[in-house]
Parts: sequence; C-alpha cells; structure tokens
Amino acid sequence: MIRLYHLLAALLAVVLLLAACGGQQTAENASEPTKAPAAAPTEAPADEPTEAAAPTETPAADESTKVAETASPASDGAVAEATFAPAEEASDEVATSDGECEEGFRLFEHALGADCIPNEVDRVVAVAQQAIEVLIALEYEPVARVDLLDQFVVDAFPQFGNAIPQDLPDIGLPLNPEILLEAKPDVIIGWTQFPLPEVITDIAPVVYVDYSEDWQSNALLIGDAIGEREAVEEFLAGYEQRVEVLRDNLRNPAEIEVSLVRVLPEKFNVQVSNSLSGQIRRDVGLAIPQAQLDVADELTAENQGRVFSVSRERVDLIDGDVLLLYNAIPDPEARAENQAYIDSLADDPLFQTLDAFQNGEVYQAGPYWNGGGSILSTHAALDDLFRHVAGIDPEEVSPNPFPRR
Repeated sequence: MIRLYHLLAALLAVVLLLAACGGQQTAENASEPTKAPAAAPTEAPADEPTEAAAPTETPAADESTKVAETASPASDGAVAEATFAPAEEASDEVATSDGECEEGFRLFEHALGADCIPNEVDRVVAVAQQAIEVLIALEYEPVARVDLLDQFVVDAFPQFGNAIPQDLPDIGLPLNPEILLEAKPDVIIGWTQFPLPEVITDIAPVVYVDYSEDWQSNALLIGDAIGEREAVEEFLAGYEQRVEVLRDNLRNPAEIEVSLVRVLPEKFNVQVSNSLSGQIRRDVGLAIPQAQLDVADELTAENQGRVFSVSRERVDLIDGDVLLLYNAIPDPEARAENQAYIDSLADDPLFQTLDAFQNGEVYQAGPYWNGGGSILSTHAALDDLFRHVAGIDPEEVSPNPFPRR
C-alpha cells in the first residue's frame, strides 16, 4: 500500500515538471515577434501622431516627385514650395511600353527627339521667338506669356502690341513651374539653345525648334505641332513670292555686297552666312562682303558661322556696297543711349572712311535682323532690301502682309 502511494506521488511530480517546462517554452515563443503579411496602410487619425516609417529606397532616376528646386522671380532664388506629381500624373505620360502613343496622341519628332503630343493641340506656351512670331501671324493666342521674349517682339513690331494679351500669366525666365502648371498647356514650344529642365517637361511635352537660320523648317514644325501647317505653308509661299519680286527688281544681285551689323556701345556684331540675315541674303541672291567671309571661319568658330564682333578700330570689316545698321538692345533706356551713339557715327573719322558711307549707302534697319525671328521678321527684312538695295517702295510692288507701323 505504501509502495503504491510512493509510485503515485512520483508520477504526479513528473507530470508537474513536464507542465512547467511546456509553459516556459510557450512564454519564450510568445516573446518573439512573428513575421506576418503587412497590413494594408490605413490613414492615421488626425489627432494621433504615428511613428515615422523607415525610409524606403526609391529608384534614383525617378525625380519627378521631388520638390521643384527652381528659382522664380517671386522667390528670389528660394526653393519653390509647390510639389509636382509624377510624370504620368503631371503631363499625362502617354507612351506605351513599346514606345507608341496612346489613343488621342501622336508621336511628334522635333529638333531634340520625339514626344507624344495630343492630336488636337489647343493650349500652347511659346518660349522661342520664332514660335511667338508664328502664333502672332496665325492669330493664335497662347495660354501664357514670357514677358521678356514677348516684349522684344512687340518692340520690333508695335502693331502687334495687343496680340498677346497682358492679362495672360507671365511664366517668366527662367520658367516658373507653378504658374506654368496652372496654365495647363497641351504643348510647350522651346528652343534647342535653351533645353528645359525636367520639372518643366513633366508638366507638358516640349516641341523643340532648332536655333538656326532655317526659319522656314521651324515654322512648318510649329505649324505641324499645333495643327496649322496649311496656314504656315501659305505664309511661306507669300515670302517666296516677295523674294522673287525683289530679285526681279535687282540688277546682278550676286554682285551686290550687303553688310548687316548690330551696333553696340563697345563693338560691332557682324552677321554672316549661318545667321537669319545670311539666309535672307541667300534667298534674294545678294552677296555677303568678301572681307567678312575671309575672316568668318576663324572668328565665328564658337557660334557656327553666325556672327563675329569687331572693335571700332577694325570698322573696315563692317563695310559693304550697302551697310545696314540696327539697334537691338531690349532695355528702353539703354536702347536710347545706343541710338545716340549710332547717330554719332556719321561724325566718326574712321566710320567716314567706309565706302558705304562715302557712297551714301548706310541705312538704319530694325532689330528684326538680329536673328531668332520668323515670319514677321523676314518680311520686315525684305522691306528694308526693297527700299535700300532695290530703291523701290515695297508697297507699290509687293506689299508686306504684316506691315510695321
């Protein structure tokens, strides 16, 4: 009986010992976190702060969600406070995985590549002078303006002072992304000379025109982008007709050397072959002074044959059978001072040695000769050549469709 009691007691002790060991293991397991599927994020109550999540690594190439670190005139160089959505939200990225455009868009080739743009473009922003001139000629109102560029065009063509309404938002230079975003452009027309940053190209696709003397190709490109190619073709045909009339009124134009010179306070900028003025002279058949061509390759190496500068002491390099001087300083006060200097050149002994001066063939032209122009500038340039080279009034033989007043 006693032995049975001791046996039962021993069995009870073993049971209690096993139970105690099992409970300890359970407690240890409960103290270790277990990995579970992450719950879907939920919005925390507004009055309860949540712990900051550990930073996650994002692809370095995707910077479209960053704060726009672009200085704007209003911010005095400070970081802009607006954030921009990723490209697919900000500019309605419409390229599919195979590089084709989605429905309602087309792949449009331009001077810096190709981008998907809407089939129907209604809202345009122009940040290139050539584009501004084309829009004015087409009576096509942009959705925003760049005051500095617009003012240069208006100064050259006062009759179009109201073509770009002053109540349009001024997106400035450099472009202000917040204002541009509010304008909601379908397309931005830019210049290869000034490629736009990603914070701008995320807002709308950019069609780039080449900064070159080939203004006709650029005008057609702009017309294609905004659905106005036929109208632009008519403008170009009108230009060619005027060129033909002018050529017919010149005797041996290839023997007439016409010099185009921008006058500045400390130097003369001579426009040569690969400039807008060079293209216009080629169209008409007029010659660029040989003395300028002889030094052009050396002096224009940095700007692809467009322009070179000479001091007053080398004023001989601005000479020609006909000399056209122009004043293209944007600031009104500085422009007035420069005009006074141009007027004084007739009393300069060095200037008086020029053949053009001695033959009475020095004339003042307008700032539209300076380059960067398009339909308006080239017609105005033809007016100068009609008057000062052919010696006839263009209104009598081939009127300018966009006359300056």
